[in-house]
Order: sequence, then structure tokens, then C-alpha cells
Amino acid sequence: MATGLGCIVAYTQAQRRERIERKQVESWISKKFATHRQDIINYVEKQEWNRFDVETLNKIYEGFQKHIPDSEHGALKRDHFEEVLKKLGINIEQHAASVESWFLFWDPNNTRTIDFLELVQGLNVYFYGPNQELLLRLFSVFDLNRNGFIDRSELKALFSAFFDKHDSKSIEAAVAEVMLSSDKNHDSVLTRSEFLALGNDRDFNLDLSGGFIAKFAAEFGLSEEAVQRSA
Repeated sequence: MATGLGCIVAYTQAQRRERIERKQVESWISKKFATHRQDIINYVEKQEWNRFDVETLNKIYEGFQKHIPDSEHGALKRDHFEEVLKKLGINIEQHAASVESWFLFWDPNNTRTIDFLELVQGLNVYFYGPNQELLLRLFSVFDLNRNGFIDRSELKALFSAFFDKHDSKSIEAAVAEVMLSSDKNHDSVLTRSEFLALGNDRDFNLDLSGGFIAKFAAEFGLSEEAVQRSA
């Protein structure tokens, strides 16, 4: 009994230390991002959810810092995000709803900013899983009207904005493939459970982004070589 109690106490203390440390790191990111670079990277590198090595994290840090005007405040605002998308050839005005959805992929707690931790966590989810978390985030991206379902028009809107091939036949083929793979009851909409049932087909899951996240990641210094090295 004493041993069990001791384990519980030790676990609780470890949780408390982690909360204190995370709050400290979040404070550095929001107020002293440039000053505490190595402290922030050291914290991220040891997290269970992180697969990137220190060299890669430094590259992402430099890429992230390049896109924020005030490097002491380590958050990417919506207008900064849009500037990155414009560099990637995305028409912001034409695809406003799709842009908003992709912003929320990186900002799941809806603070209207993307901080360094959120960026690195999102990249880890995309490239290394777990698949269910990736699918949950992608479901939120494709559910443009937030009604809990994905229909053909929403798939088409996202693929039109971010898919590598912008011709109508390629987009229609991509929409048809997703519906064929996921719409089990053939009612022309995808529920969350149907979408999540894509499960372990990771290559297909990655294809749902149309290559957008890989190009987005490259803007922040994450090379394909680094992704493979951390796999």
C-alpha cells in the first residue's frame, strides 16, 4: 500500500512540475521568444509527442521567427498566416472559409494565434501521427460550416484551394475517392465516425491535405530530409 501511495505521490509531483515548466515555457514564448530560444527548444525536444531532433527544431524555430514581426512575442497571427499562404500561391479572398479552417488546424484551442508549441505539435501530428488525432484535426478542417458533417461541396472547396492539381477533373476525382472510401451509408455526407474509420491508411490521410502541409512546413524550415530523419 505504501509503495502504491508513493507512486501516486511521485506521479502527482511530476505532473505539477510539468505544469509549472509548461507555464514558464508559454510565458517565454509569449513575452521573450527570442531571448529564451534554447530553453524553449530543450523543452520541446524532450516532450513525448515530439519526434524532431534539436537540429530540426532549431531550423523550425528560425523559420517561425522569420514570419513574426516582433520576435519577442512568439505567436503567428492570422495576417502573418495569410502572408505565408500567399507565398504558397493560395488565393486568400477566394478561399476565405478554407483558409480559416486550415488556420484552426494549427490553432485547435482557438486563441486566434499559432504559437511555436502549436506549430511543432501540428507538424508532429501530421507527419508522425497518431492517425486518429490527425483525422480529428482534418475533420475539423473539412467541416467548413461546423455542423458535424462533411459534404461534397466542402471537400471540393478545400481541394480547390489547396490541392496540388487545380483542374476540375482532378478535384472531382479526389472528392469521389474520399466519398467512396468513407461514406459507408451512401447518404452523400461524412459523419465524424465515418471519417475516423479511415484509420490506419496513413498515406491516404496525408493525401487529404493535397500536399499543402508539407509545403507549409517547408516555409518554416522543415525539409523532407529532416522529416525522414525523425521518422
